[in-house]
Amino acid sequence: MKRIFILFLSIQICTNLNAQIRPQSGVKGNNPIDIQWRALDTKVLKIIFPAGNEKEALRIANIINFISDSASVTVGDKRKHLTMVLQTNQAISNGYVGLAPYRSELYATGIQNLNWLGSINWLDVLSFHEYRHALQFINGRTGFTNFLYYIGGETFWQLAQATAIPNWYFEGDAVQTETVLSGAGRGRTPFFFQEQRALLLNDINYGYQKARNGSFKSMLPDHYRLGYAMLNQLRGESGPDVWRKILRDAGAYKGIIYPFSRAMKRHTGYNAKHTYLRTYDSLRLHWENELKTIELSTILPVTTEPKRYVTYYDWPHLQSDGSIVARRESYNRTQEVVQIKDGEVKTLAIIGLTVTEPFLSVRNNVAAWTELTTDPRWINRNYSDLVTYNINSGEKKKVTTHSKLFSPEYSSKRKQIVAVRSDQTIRNNIVLIDAENGSLIETIPNSENDFLSYPKWSRDDKSIIFITKRGSYVFLSRYDLETKTFIELTEPSEHVIEGINIGKEHVYYSASYSGINNLFSVTLDGTKIIKQLSSVKFGMMAPFVNENEDSVYFTQLGFMGNRIDKMAINNKTANTYSIIEPSQQSRYRIITTAIESKIENRIPQNNYEIKEYKGAIRTPKLHSWSLFGNQTELSLTLSIDNVMNDFGAKVKVGRNFNEQSNFVTGYIDFAKYYVPFGLNASVNGRTLIEPTNLTDTGIYNQTSSSFTEAIYGGGLSIPLTWYRGIYTTTLRVYGNGGLIKTSDLQSNDSDLTTSLNLTVIDGGIEFTNLRAKARQNLMPRFGQEFSAYLGTSVSKISAQKIQLAAGLYLPALMRNHGLKIEGGYKIEEIINDYRFFDNFKHARGYTPLQGDNEWVISVNYALPISYPDFGLVGIVYFKRIRANIFADFSEVKRESLNKTFAQNSVGTEILFDMPTLNWLQLSFGARFTSLLNTNYFDNGTTFVPQFFMGGTF
Repeated sequence: MKRIFILFLSIQICTNLNAQIRPQSGVKGNNPIDIQWRALDTKVLKIIFPAGNEKEALRIANIINFISDSASVTVGDKRKHLTMVLQTNQAISNGYVGLAPYRSELYATGIQNLNWLGSINWLDVLSFHEYRHALQFINGRTGFTNFLYYIGGETFWQLAQATAIPNWYFEGDAVQTETVLSGAGRGRTPFFFQEQRALLLNDINYGYQKARNGSFKSMLPDHYRLGYAMLNQLRGESGPDVWRKILRDAGAYKGIIYPFSRAMKRHTGYNAKHTYLRTYDSLRLHWENELKTIELSTILPVTTEPKRYVTYYDWPHLQSDGSIVARRESYNRTQEVVQIKDGEVKTLAIIGLTVTEPFLSVRNNVAAWTELTTDPRWINRNYSDLVTYNINSGEKKKVTTHSKLFSPEYSSKRKQIVAVRSDQTIRNNIVLIDAENGSLIETIPNSENDFLSYPKWSRDDKSIIFITKRGSYVFLSRYDLETKTFIELTEPSEHVIEGINIGKEHVYYSASYSGINNLFSVTLDGTKIIKQLSSVKFGMMAPFVNENEDSVYFTQLGFMGNRIDKMAINNKTANTYSIIEPSQQSRYRIITTAIESKIENRIPQNNYEIKEYKGAIRTPKLHSWSLFGNQTELSLTLSIDNVMNDFGAKVKVGRNFNEQSNFVTGYIDFAKYYVPFGLNASVNGRTLIEPTNLTDTGIYNQTSSSFTEAIYGGGLSIPLTWYRGIYTTTLRVYGNGGLIKTSDLQSNDSDLTTSLNLTVIDGGIEFTNLRAKARQNLMPRFGQEFSAYLGTSVSKISAQKIQLAAGLYLPALMRNHGLKIEGGYKIEEIINDYRFFDNFKHARGYTPLQGDNEWVISVNYALPISYPDFGLVGIVYFKRIRANIFADFSEVKRESLNKTFAQNSVGTEILFDMPTLNWLQLSFGARFTSLLNTNYFDNGTTFVPQFFMGGTF
């Protein structure tokens, strides 16, 4: 009889377990042990930070306390004390607020490209943005969301809010906060709107469902930009207070179906879809009317608009042979250095994992950039190392190791590299580096600790020109290497500057002065006379001025990514430009209030008490008491963690439906030191059903045994991670030991009971080395996986298991296709007194057949079928349909029968990548397997359809 197996894999929030004695914990302890932590505590915030950063911690605390008291009325009045960790060993620029447990982290190294976040001080903007998220979370915990919190803790709180409230609200509101509380912010930068501007002025307006869920084939503004535009539209129409009401009602689930959209309709008259349509119509009309007042420059395209894959070119550099060397990245390609000549594009070098933002400089036939590396054990201590590529010789070279360098440029005369350096005390300097050995030659002083970016050599290599940000004001500076003197080249402004180029007497740069990023020039002698040299439609980025200073190459966004353009310039005939600050430009249509307005000069200077932050566990918190269920299990889990991610504990009680038995388990993990370790204890009811007397015809008898199993154990592991070029390598070595006691072991064909007491050790190694994937790539184009496991009894009770697995990723026929060959081998004798858990990856389509040893080899070929970008009324949205063609070859051996049973199969999996409820990233699939051998649990079956679902949140 043919059977249909329904495999419903619940939402995967943890990895599969490999060890018998204790589960693998998510507690890793990512912070270096040598950091001396300090802490200060206020009524709304506790901030934990490394010693030496007291000034920055006090600034953050004063900002957040001021916002909590005086500048957060448009989100609600509820407050919850927040613990925040300031990370200064990161080369990555980021920050977040999270639940389970409720906490925040700020990564203190700022972004070089000021277009990305505007001119606000980096830690100030992080404080504005991330604390707004904290206020959103607690003020959205109303009604039904609050009820679920009391039922399941922060895990259910997070689940309820993600279901009710769209991600575009969270990020759009946070961007709006950083904008109205400053004179700058992303809402006052043209770069922030560039995708929307490029699409709308090309008469492309995708539907709300596509804008909401994203696409694998089309360029779309992210949820930050989508959310800000919609929030700003309704703020202007219905007043600043309207979003507080919407958040409150949505969190309360006033309207179970589409609670957020219904709340918008209730308070504004428009639901989410109609607000989106009206917002984009308003933006299009505004920008079209603006264009009528602008005389555009004549542009010549160098590269054409991409047709099949969204592609981004940036940082173009004209070479002496007329070619252009630039950086390229696309939806089907990772970052690379390319050369464009006579319409042909040639790949020169692969760029590895980057820190936060893309960058490339090319000077004297040497390209330079930085790549991300990390301390293998402490993932929160990472680096930005300098890499060069010699275009003439084709040599790619890693110049520095364990450095924090940014925006490097090679000198044409000195064999040196200029770059920005940041350190763990958040100090910034421009440094000169030996291009051969990476040693430090000179540090340019920075007494005010200004934020510095994009240093460039003058044409004679005698001075350095760079961007200075002091507070939230930006200006160009020049440093003379011989006289050791500084000159300010422009007046400080809250506008952003990017992509500076050095001429004989002028600096050329892109700036936001005109409300569209355009090319400007200023003299090198400090007269501060600014001229506007371009007037483009979408925005000029990364300009490169040629040797004669009569043309500029740059990138400009279209509807399928960035293309490279060219235009003529004339500095002599260009008009002088007077700067109007972004807060005084009406084009951004921002409404502020007496409370929600620029706060920079209103922040108090309280000196909170600072103490050492130490201890073994350091403030653990019971944050979740979650009920979790699927077709195999129903359980209640109590979760305790600390904000440093170096201590965690769980207690889990539940029912296993497969074995019709109850279980209780608990474990504690401690990862503060180099080698994480933990303890666990569990009591499990077990029922095992196995076939016996197998024959070639598939006839068998079935036996079952039930017993109670108690496991008491402990273990340690070493998790290591390396970022090396385009590859991420992980290695985990672990070992465990414990006692296993069974009682009431009874077979269905005997009245005898048996109790086992055995001491077991297990351990293993897990290794991966995977190439980074582009957005559309289904698998890494190259990579390796390997794991080995050994579990054995060290007492008289027989129990032993050896299990190996390996995988190899190889390039396939097309870039988005994937080829993976994998195999596994397991030895565990059936006659053993005790059997370990079975987590072996068996041949697909067969019910697993237990043997003394088993091997399997699988070949998988994955390919995309289509990108529908089609949704059903906000419930599901189909982003991609893909297929996996597979063949499994396996043999299971029974020593007692002296017989081997083949389990070979071939088949196809069709998978649908589909966000559900506009946030839950699900993959739903159907597998169709042809069995080439006998399925001993269902003799006669030759074709097995299966359905499965999995996902993350």
